[in-house]
Amino acid sequence: MPRGRPPISIAYKHNNPIVPIRVKGVGEEVELEAYVDSGATFSLIPKRVARSLKLEYAGETSVITGKGKSTLKLYRATINFLERDFKLIVAGQDLPKQSPIKALVGRDIMDEFKVCFDGKKKELEFIE
Repeated sequence: MPRGRPPISIAYKHNNPIVPIRVKGVGEEVELEAYVDSGATFSLIPKRVARSLKLEYAGETSVITGKGKSTLKLYRATINFLERDFKLIVAGQDLPKQSPIKALVGRDIMDEFKVCFDGKKKELEFIE
């Protein structure tokens, strides 16, 4: 049986599961550090990035968070992660300025991999 790519390990950054992603827009792209969030249904990018890249608006959705019910704007985006392009509907939300995290990788991308959060080694492992 042919084997896929070998597992890809990414060390935690600042003691958290943070990975680099690239958001592709109309004629340009932006690199962001994104928190890998197994509880997030959608990947999330800053709303200002969605606007500056001229991403197509795709509606709104309501989500329940620790703060209660919120409405998020949705955008069609191409996210490059681990050398693969994912064409997705992403949430656009500016996180608090004091937050070191500006974006989230959600289940929409994670479900394409087997993902291991190794808290002891402080690393993530992605297997296709």
